[in-house]
Amino acid sequence: MAMSGSVTYALRVRGESMKTPDGKPSYDNGDIIYVDPDQEGVPGNRIITRLDDAGEATFKQLVEEDGKRLLKALNPD
Repeated sequence: MAMSGSVTYALRVRGESMKTPDGKPSYDNGDIIYVDPDQEGVPGNRIITRLDDAGEATFKQLVEEDGKRLLKALNPD
């Protein structure tokens, strides 16, 4: 994936929520992902967002259902 922003950074995946049992796309615990904060979150994309109440970020897929944007883990478990 090409990065276009001037402030691209890397994050390490923690946990199993983005690991899929059937393969692609799948992100294992410890994988490093690259984030371009200049890219807009579009439903269907995998995004990073800050959880204000937890003081940390989460990596999920952005989905839209009934006009509402939701975060979805790729792992069905």
